Amino acid sequence: PQTFPAHLSGTMLQRTVTHHPWLDLFPIPRMRDNILRGIQAGERVEDEICDALVCDFLNLEANSTASLVIWGNSWEMDHWEFSPDFFGKWGVLLKGCPEVLGATNRWRAKRGEPRIEELTA
Repeated sequence: PQTFPAHLSGTMLQRTVTHHPWLDLFPIPRMRDNILRGIQAGERVEDEICDALVCDFLNLEANSTASLVIWGNSWEMDHWEFSPDFFGKWGVLLKGCPEVLGATNRWRAKRGEPRIEELTA
């Protein structure tokens, strides 16, 4: 029998802080908590983050620049790649999430693109 991956379970913050369900789609528990902490503190606007991640991701216009590309199974963090612009603007949301930078750099290397050296925000 298949088991539910632990990283997809709701964190304590997700269970206690009212939020839009789009946040629950991310397979990165620390990132989900970072977003919720920012919203709670009034430092982040949930709609703006949603626009950057979800709405831009779903924009299929030819000249669209996505903040996020998912190269495989959406529930596997290794398949997620964030854009350099996302790291520049929203890197604070990825604090404590080195696996995000690692996965992004693996995808960039496959295309011969330079590594993103560190979280810049």
